[in-house]
Amino acid sequence: MTTSKIFSRVDSNDNHPVFISEKGVIAVLLHQRRHQQHPNRRPRPRPRHRHRQHQRQHRQHRHRQHQHRRHRHRHRHRHRLQRQQVIEIT
Repeated sequence: MTTSKIFSRVDSNDNHPVFISEKGVIAVLLHQRRHQQHPNRRPRPRPRHRHRQHQRQHRQHRHRQHQHRRHRHRHRHRHRLQRQQVIEIT
């Protein structure tokens, strides 16, 4: 269900789209807050240079971590419509 079917868009003031329905109900689409970055997700400090072998190992590990992350975040955009909530102003 998309909001545009019920409500026709009237105006957007500071990134909140305003819709109006056939019955004349005015609704404002409010975004819920963006996902807060988890404290553990901070960029890692650069490792001290040790040995070429270790460096290669670290690079592989980082690659695997990154793939894992990308995999986890693949479905992030699917629920964008559900995340938007419609507040009706009466």
